[in-house]
Amino acid sequence: MIKAIEEIPKNETQKRESYRQRIRDDLQEALDKGIYKFEFVGDYNFKTLQNTAREEAEKMVRKLSFSWWKEHPEYKEQLKWNPFSWSDNKKFKLIAITSVKGETPEKRRVFCEIRKDMEIVFEKIAEDEMERRSKVDKRKNRSE
Repeated sequence: MIKAIEEIPKNETQKRESYRQRIRDDLQEALDKGIYKFEFVGDYNFKTLQNTAREEAEKMVRKLSFSWWKEHPEYKEQLKWNPFSWSDNKKFKLIAITSVKGETPEKRRVFCEIRKDMEIVFEKIAEDEMERRSKVDKRKNRSE
């Protein structure tokens, strides 16, 4: 005997992964459509959404920085490694996730702001690292 169902239930690991995937999909949709400020709405756990969205935003910035790095070989020749770090998203607020209290204490509103000039920031980070590297090399040459 069988019973038709609409959806197969997911275990906890699958639920967490699909939850994170929905956040990544929302962030990617905003980037693709050029939406630089938005509010997360829908079936989210708003108590944990801010932290989870921040983690996913940091991963996305890291991925975008690696893509940018691959597309700009002129920096690769001088630096030999990718100069972007995990802290760059916090420092430059490339994808910032914020939260405010909602109408009730249990309800929160979570917002995202994406910098339009992200590629310029990546270039600035690479230029700053090249300049820093140049100063280090000059000091080494003087001391020898």
